[in-house]
Amino acid sequence: MNRQRIKEMSLLLFSIVLLKQAQSASTCSSGEYHDGTQCLPCTPAGKIYQKQQFQDMLVLLQARFQLFVCQELILPRVQQHACPVLLDTIAQEEETLIKLNAIMDITLHQELGKDYILRLSSYCEPCPRGYMCTTKSKEKCPTGSYNYGKNPGCTSCSAGMFCHESLNERITCPIGYYSLLEAMQLYCISNDYSDCTRCPAGSKCPTKNASPISCDDGQYSTSGSTTCNDCPKGFSCPTKISLPQACPAGTYSDGKQTSCTQCPGGYECSLTTDSNQIKECQPGFYALPGSSTCLACPAGYECINKGQSPTQCPPGFYRLASSTSGCIQSPAGKALKSQKQEPLDCPKGYYSNPGDASCTLCPAGSYCPDTATKVSCSTTGTNCLAGSTAQEVCPSKYGCSSISSIPIICQSGYYADESTKQCVICPAGFDCSISSTKTLAQNGFYSPSGSIQSFVCPAGYKCVFSDLTGAFEKTHCSDGQYSDEGSGICTDCEQGFACPSKESSQMRIDCSKFKGLYGETTKLQKCSVCPSGYYCPYGSSLKIQCDSGYFSQQGADKCFQCPPGYECPNRDQNSIAPCKLGTFSTGAKQHCDICPAGYSCSSEQMFKCPAYQTSEAGDGFCSYFIAPVKSASITNNIVTYLQCDDGQFKLFGTLGCIDCPKGHYCPNKGIAPVKCQPGTFQDQEKQTECKICPTLDNEETKQFYSSFGEYQCHICPAGHYCTNSTSMPKQCQLGFYSKKGSTECTYCSDGYVCRFKEQEAEPMYSLCPAGFYCKADLANDGRLLQRACPAGSYQPYRGKTSSEDCLSCPKGYYCPAGSETPRNCTPGSYCIDQTEHNQVYQCSNGKYGTVFMGTSENVCNACPEGYFCPKGSVQPVKCPTGFFCQENQESGMANPCPSGTYSGPFSLTSRDQCQTCPTGYYCPTASTLPKACPTGTYNPSTGQGSISDCLSCPERRPCPFYGLSTFDLGLYCAHGHYCPAKTSFPNQFPCPAGKYSDDINITSSSQCLICPEKFACYEGTNTLTRPKVPCAPGYYCPSGTEKPTQYLNQLLIYPETKRVQERD
Repeated sequence: MNRQRIKEMSLLLFSIVLLKQAQSASTCSSGEYHDGTQCLPCTPAGKIYQKQQFQDMLVLLQARFQLFVCQELILPRVQQHACPVLLDTIAQEEETLIKLNAIMDITLHQELGKDYILRLSSYCEPCPRGYMCTTKSKEKCPTGSYNYGKNPGCTSCSAGMFCHESLNERITCPIGYYSLLEAMQLYCISNDYSDCTRCPAGSKCPTKNASPISCDDGQYSTSGSTTCNDCPKGFSCPTKISLPQACPAGTYSDGKQTSCTQCPGGYECSLTTDSNQIKECQPGFYALPGSSTCLACPAGYECINKGQSPTQCPPGFYRLASSTSGCIQSPAGKALKSQKQEPLDCPKGYYSNPGDASCTLCPAGSYCPDTATKVSCSTTGTNCLAGSTAQEVCPSKYGCSSISSIPIICQSGYYADESTKQCVICPAGFDCSISSTKTLAQNGFYSPSGSIQSFVCPAGYKCVFSDLTGAFEKTHCSDGQYSDEGSGICTDCEQGFACPSKESSQMRIDCSKFKGLYGETTKLQKCSVCPSGYYCPYGSSLKIQCDSGYFSQQGADKCFQCPPGYECPNRDQNSIAPCKLGTFSTGAKQHCDICPAGYSCSSEQMFKCPAYQTSEAGDGFCSYFIAPVKSASITNNIVTYLQCDDGQFKLFGTLGCIDCPKGHYCPNKGIAPVKCQPGTFQDQEKQTECKICPTLDNEETKQFYSSFGEYQCHICPAGHYCTNSTSMPKQCQLGFYSKKGSTECTYCSDGYVCRFKEQEAEPMYSLCPAGFYCKADLANDGRLLQRACPAGSYQPYRGKTSSEDCLSCPKGYYCPAGSETPRNCTPGSYCIDQTEHNQVYQCSNGKYGTVFMGTSENVCNACPEGYFCPKGSVQPVKCPTGFFCQENQESGMANPCPSGTYSGPFSLTSRDQCQTCPTGYYCPTASTLPKACPTGTYNPSTGQGSISDCLSCPERRPCPFYGLSTFDLGLYCAHGHYCPAKTSFPNQFPCPAGKYSDDINITSSSQCLICPEKFACYEGTNTLTRPKVPCAPGYYCPSGTEKPTQYLNQLLIYPETKRVQERD
């Protein structure tokens, strides 16, 4: 097959494929084509064919190959859009097209359908090489096309080749060039088909017959490249056509990047590098984002976050330039002058807290054992002046008025208090001649604070020495205690006794003298009622537990045996319970016994089962058992069953009848026995009903009672009452009694105190106590009324029934309520008839009395001069110092020495005895001794009464002593110090650190001179006693330097800093 024939067949195949594309593209948009299953975009080399263009193409094919094509059937099937077929890709290899020979004679039925048949007919002479031919003429092939001959038309140069006009043949494009198919384009974009196109920069041309492929972002290529290059590490490729650019300092690239990445904060990127070569900053260095190198963190700053700017140290913290850690707080005991330098040590007598910028003088009232500690002076007997390193103990006989002042010797009439270490005026009733105190009170007496008068300790009180007040004071006895008048001691009520009153040992109650009461402990106010389960017999002060099987109620003096048919598990009456069926008790049992096997049991006793009957343990009744032979009677083969008698019962499954037990009744022969109800009993067996409890005992009407299942009724016991036969006995309450068989309790006879469960109206051991009367309160259900004889009367006898039995208290005595005997009237008081207590009639104000058992105010004497006598005084009280006392004076503070005078250590009798206050002192109202003007002041006048009368010493003239009458002492300000008005000591106010002075006449710190350069001046610097100090080696000292190591010379430590400064 010749080459022309193959080309013809290719063109025919092109038309068929093109037509099929048009048929399947009915749903595609402009710029797309249909591949048989979906719409796809046209390739860059594809062209758009309009309907008219496709029609012209078919006419051309018909003219060349004399093809008869039914255009009216084909064209309507061509759609708006189609993509061209690159024929050269089909015809590149001639061998692959030989198979198309069969197409010449076959009907392309499957491709175009049965209605459209194309047949290939014979054709004319082959067209010559380099020309295109029609049926009538030939023309030379245009530029960019070729024809090897025998083809009707010229062929566009294939992709990847160019067509040289002179050769009129295809030549393959060189490497880096490309050529696209432009055949059959009636409207070409470019008319130049003579040369191959050079692959543009920024693209790659791996094949010669395809469009250039744009490089990816981060790649680049030069013109004529067949491949794209990845941008290398450490470089960026901002465009695809430019060569790689090295990353600048502070950035990096991991390759194939359009731009370099900024170096992260805390890292350095010093060279063109990738992420594996960046370096983290060392401790003490930092780097901001985009940095090429790490910078040292400057002194006074910290770089906790290496990627951020340095942060200045907070106040009180510092950091050296060489440090690799953060800011450090200045420790206690040091002063932080600069946040860039080490803190400086504080001198002795100074202190500082953590973070302080300067050292502080240890204040008065505190001491500083080291420069890091400030301790408050003890408030007791110590003092600390400013700058102290230890506290000083206040000397003996000295007073320390405050912890911040110097000790002073106590003046005459004063004493140094051991607890407060202050000079205190000697109180009344004490001797301060040797700076000590001595009480005047004796045992059985008491003395109020500030008084030298002693009083008899009253009944019901204790009078003991008080460490707080330094005198004997009276205090109420506690409950359960007692004290007699004048004893001064509270005594605990002894075991076995009760003490309802605190005022007399005679009013104690012996608990052992009463049945049902006891007293096991001390300090009882009343005897304890014997609890249930115990008994408290007469003559015993202890409670005794009932034996097992016995019981008692509250207040019992003996225990009772648990009755037969009952159990007493808890020893008290409330727990008494009847024995259950199958158990029994013969009496005195804590628990009922289980009825044994082979016996029947009532609640009180057990009975052996009769012949042919038996029982199991706990059954409580007997029943027939199955014998070897039948026990029922049989006559003429007829079994006869016997009917149970009245009062018997037979349960299901048993063979014999059983007698109804005691304490029960059997109304129905087919059910179990029923217990007798309360108020009834049954003392016989085989009964159908219970008996009612009796109402007579020896022909006397008595109350009986019974509980469930009783075989007898019980008479209500004495000391109890039973309202009816169904109720259990209840004990009589306080003030009542009962005989046995009573339905109620009766109040006791007047003059008696009936205890719980009393059995007699007039029990001999329950007489009303002395000092009281007892009677039944008929208005309150007859309850016991025990009343104390009113105050002003007494009762020495027991068993009294009325207030009329109380006797009037005689003159010279007093009688509190409930008194058994009158009591002697005490000194300072007098007692008329029916006096209630010893302070009703006291000697009036301005008088005193020393007589016992006084009967009128005539026993009271007028208070003499130099003394005062409050109401009820036993003896005159010496007038206190600072005051004067005239005759019949009731208060020691009525007449004080006026302001500007003092009394001295004497008891005065008139105003004229008050002495004028001397110079250097002041005397407020009621002064005992003059008070010295404090240091820093003076007083040139007499008769001054206020501290404000003490004048301030003038400027430049210190006054270091107490009680000065002039400031002219020949003293002047010390060198290195200044003295304002009211200065106490020449060295009280030193010039501050950084200053000095040699002048003794300056009055303020502003007059101190600034310390010169190259020297340091500590506090109080002067030429004579504390000269200026030269600057320490390695440090520099500008004007006003406070100490020689204050400013470190940085140029000696960092020489490079000096070179930089010299260069600048």
